[in-house]
Amino acid sequence: MKRIIALVCLIGAGAVATGVALADRGGGGHGKGHHGKVIHVIEHATTDSISNQGGGAGDAVGNILTFANDVFDGNNSVKVGGDQGYCVRLVLGE
Repeated sequence: MKRIIALVCLIGAGAVATGVALADRGGGGHGKGHHGKVIHVIEHATTDSISNQGGGAGDAVGNILTFANDVFDGNNSVKVGGDQGYCVRLVLGE
């Protein structure tokens, strides 16, 4: 179950990082559209940790997954940044 939570958090972090990278910096009011670029990055999920806040052992509502990981380029060879954040378990089994 930890891997599923980590995967969901990784996808969410990747979506946020991509959204920030592709955000429009403003069109200057000229009415010209801007097209973003796709940036592929790979996160090394090495620090993921689950805190059992929901009470009891194992998977529980309220559990918190925290992470602060290195992010590498699309070739997985050069570190280009990092991410950090947390996810809270709201529904069991999903």
